[in-house]
Amino acid sequence: MKPAMKPNEVVLKAGASKHFTDESTRKGKLVLTNQRLFFWPSEVSNHPSLLEILPQQISELHFFNTLLLIPNGLNVITKDGKQNMFSVSDRNIWTRMINQMY
Repeated sequence: MKPAMKPNEVVLKAGASKHFTDESTRKGKLVLTNQRLFFWPSEVSNHPSLLEILPQQISELHFFNTLLLIPNGLNVITKDGKQNMFSVSDRNIWTRMINQMY
């Protein structure tokens, strides 16, 4: 099942990712479009909904290291204080592209 795209929405960047929460880690794809950032889990049975972050919701972006030494973590903090932590390849490119949106 593919996520529904919005009218006039174009994918700018997509890649394999992991989403980290306090309770679990789930694999999927992180997708950046001209309208939003969303995480599409590969296993929808446990987490049926997409994680969607709109540009106006983003407050800050921070780097972190996964496994304490691998520099591939990107933390997208929303204005409500929620931390959305992802592992991505080319986090500098992701950050630059996300920063251009908000």
